[in-house]
Amino acid sequence: LDSVVIPEKPSNSRQEGIITSTDEEIDRILTAEPDYVLLPLITFALYTGMRISEMLGLRWSDISEDVIHVRRQYYRGSWCPPKGNKTRLIPAHTKIKEMCLDHTGDPDLVFQTINGNPLDQKNINRSLDRFYGRNGIPHKKFHAYRATFITNLCRKGVPLQTVSKLAGHENINVTI
Repeated sequence: LDSVVIPEKPSNSRQEGIITSTDEEIDRILTAEPDYVLLPLITFALYTGMRISEMLGLRWSDISEDVIHVRRQYYRGSWCPPKGNKTRLIPAHTKIKEMCLDHTGDPDLVFQTINGNPLDQKNINRSLDRFYGRNGIPHKKFHAYRATFITNLCRKGVPLQTVSKLAGHENINVTI
């Protein structure tokens, strides 16, 4: 054995950086189609930083005047506790309060199909792909809205510990 060759570690696409949206992209997304069916879900993600599975599990009873209670998630067709089994509170931004004022009737899921069933993440992604294409918006995964929320809080000087708690991160190092 003259030498040992250590193989290179394969690239992990999840570690290639945090993908966020610029203010200009967000403005285009929020104004391109005012009646776009997923616009409330996008707006919610941008102003709460919730995971998509947490938003899909959100019930109207989880939203009070000033806070959103993250109590469950709807993930891959199953109801389960939030990631890490940790519930949390998120202050309700003015935009979220305005959206909730329009709520009338159905006391169950905030984001649901016309039949009252939870939305499906694959269908959400397909719809977003078409929406981005129609409007000339660069495609990004839905998680970019969460990352944009977290990044914007950091840019505004919100303490990292607070950002980490709002995001529901188990460890502050995940937020960094």
